[in-house]
Amino acid sequence: MVDPDAPSAAQHTYRSWLHYLGSNLKPNSQDGELNLNAPENNIITKYNGPSPPIGSGPHHYQVYVFKQEEAYDQAPIRNRAKFNVENFKRSHSLELVGKAGFITER
Repeated sequence: MVDPDAPSAAQHTYRSWLHYLGSNLKPNSQDGELNLNAPENNIITKYNGPSPPIGSGPHHYQVYVFKQEEAYDQAPIRNRAKFNVENFKRSHSLELVGKAGFITER
């Protein structure tokens, strides 16, 4: 999940702020639910919920789902600023299979 409007809608110098990134995610075999923090998942960047600065205008959060051909391990990404989704997708040979978004502001 990324916020391309960080730190503000008018001046997005940190585009895209990384809010969550995981790989090797598998749904629960019993109910099909996906637990993003399950121990078998590779959590690359822990979830950080939407938190636009007060008065910074609307933020257009984007959630991507990619298909992996094979499992891989990735070291944690500690710098959340200026995450490039397209570069990450290319470097891991990922296929975009879903995308959703929402807008929020404070």
